[in-house]
Amino acid sequence: YIAVAMAVAACFGVLGTIIYTPFTKKFGVSASGGLGAVTLAISYGVCLTSVAFSKDHFKTISVPDVQNGSCGDKNEVEDALDVSGPIATPTILILVGIITIRFGLWLFDLAISQSFQLSVPEHQRNTVGGVQTSFNSFFDFTYILLTVFLSDHDHFDILIIISCVACIGSCVIYLVWYFKTGGLQEKQEDSDKQRLLSESDEQDAERCFNEMANSAASTESYLISENPDVSDEVSDIVTSD
Repeated sequence: YIAVAMAVAACFGVLGTIIYTPFTKKFGVSASGGLGAVTLAISYGVCLTSVAFSKDHFKTISVPDVQNGSCGDKNEVEDALDVSGPIATPTILILVGIITIRFGLWLFDLAISQSFQLSVPEHQRNTVGGVQTSFNSFFDFTYILLTVFLSDHDHFDILIIISCVACIGSCVIYLVWYFKTGGLQEKQEDSDKQRLLSESDEQDAERCFNEMANSAASTESYLISENPDVSDEVSDIVTSD
């Protein structure tokens, strides 16, 4: 079941990456991040609802005795469900949430990465990227540490609550920023950049033309002073250029 869930989750992630490009072209990067945040919050909410159901089915799971580094006779377990336990409602909710999370996760991640490129100046990207990597490593270490101290299956609900609340909180922070500020004005910035670039190109072309004209005039004057007979030929060449 877990392998099938991972495969379906991967398909949802690919779907999110495919939808990101056309959605961003039509609504902008920040709106794509908002869509990813909403779908993420909904998916984590589905996972969070599993806490309300009883976990008595965990008590029916039979695990082979481990003695001297051996898991016992492999023929003792006739059915895979004797080890994995029955597929109960909480398990289904968690699997559905984890599968659908991939769609919003890829949308949200791509939007954050592109927003980082659009809004952070080049000379500050190393600093901001280093801080972001440090936070990622810190929270990775935190959830690994929590799973060590809360390793019993009775504590699984606590891990679900901590994870879902933290991730939903990040989505809420992004949505508050988006609705309060309107997100990045990337379309206006892009048009301004194109306008500035076109103006710069026109100025460069005009400057280059003036320099070429001045150079040609200087060359003509020099040649005329050295050899007056070629003045007509030089004038024809300059006119044709």
